[in-house]
Amino acid sequence: MAFKVDVNRRSFERIRSATQLLQITEGDMRGPVLTRTAQVHRVQEREIFSSEGALGGSGPWAPLSPAYAARKRAAMLSGRRERRAAKSAGGLARIAAALGLQKSPSRPISMKILVWSGDMRDRFLTHGRKENIERYVPTGPGRGELQFGAESQIASYHVAGSTTLPRRDMIVKTRQQVIEILDAIVRWVE
Repeated sequence: MAFKVDVNRRSFERIRSATQLLQITEGDMRGPVLTRTAQVHRVQEREIFSSEGALGGSGPWAPLSPAYAARKRAAMLSGRRERRAAKSAGGLARIAAALGLQKSPSRPISMKILVWSGDMRDRFLTHGRKENIERYVPTGPGRGELQFGAESQIASYHVAGSTTLPRRDMIVKTRQQVIEILDAIVRWVE
């Protein structure tokens, strides 16, 4: 399943109008403008994840179900015991534990919502990672879209939600966040 991001058309039109008004070229959009706006986007995503959605356009994420929270807590405690045991072991196991190389996606690293191993969150936050999406896509003569996100099947499930999984959107921007991205474009022009 691919991760699809729906474009907020009103916000997109404000950004498109601003770039046309400022006479920004496609080369500018693919290069320095994309670089600046992507930096702003990554800061916003970090805030959205650390606030468990509260600072994003969709609002606070639904809490973990009591059963899932208990399972996650138990797995976290088990993982801590394993890491402590590895640190007290000798040789290569101790070095791996000291370097954090034994971190396993089967064990959670945090009780934060949408963070188990940190992989999905890092796909949104890590520039240059192959699953990270930061691109400019032309849509017609003198028109295009800045696209940000991540390739993640798990994220797509959370964005869509289901009867058993609450919708937890990490993509939608607040009005202020859209203004911050526009401001990054304007500051580049000045």
